[in-house]
Amino acid sequence: MSLRSMSINIDLSNSEHPKFSEPRITLSQVNFFYGRNGTGKTTLTSILDDNLSQQGYLVRIFSGFDPMLANDEPLNALSLGEENAEAQRIINSCNKELEEYDKQITEMEEKYEATKLRYDQNEENIRKYLSATARKVKETSNPQIARPSYNITDVNYELQFAQPLDPQQSNELIKQCREIPFENIIHHEPSFLNSLDISELFIIANQLLQNSLKPQVNSVTLI
Repeated sequence: MSLRSMSINIDLSNSEHPKFSEPRITLSQVNFFYGRNGTGKTTLTSILDDNLSQQGYLVRIFSGFDPMLANDEPLNALSLGEENAEAQRIINSCNKELEEYDKQITEMEEKYEATKLRYDQNEENIRKYLSATARKVKETSNPQIARPSYNITDVNYELQFAQPLDPQQSNELIKQCREIPFENIIHHEPSFLNSLDISELFIIANQLLQNSLKPQVNSVTLI
């Protein structure tokens, strides 16, 4: 129901400061109220708001642009109120928790950097040790136990098959190396090569080379 379809009765008798001669008024579709300052226009507006709100109407009162505008001035701290104070307390508590988390993250980052530095140093030390080992093996001449191109890659590969030796075993193997010419030394190769019979492989390859391939064509009789 709207003001366009019916009249509205307003009770003026309940005004906190009675200023009207009539106990009630009836509003039409459009109404104008005018008068000097202090004649009750603002009071009448409040009464209309109360009456119409109680009757289920949505009331919107326009009282000029001043209440909608504000100067660019600092807010009064007293206007925060209890709700804002509680919100600030929660914010302070959250900030404190964030500071603790930041502290833990900083500590973990420092531990990570320290651990990474030790890891890189150890990795570099291992690389230098293996490189020195490869150079020592390559430069050993009595007996010569490695080819001139021997390097750290060879050391890493041979470490997979390395076994500890006591001094006696070491001396015996050194003696054997001195007795065998370097060109006769067979370097370790993958295990599948050890099972190959080179002489048999040579015979098979020779037979294949001697055989000739002849194309086989099926004859077709056309009638």
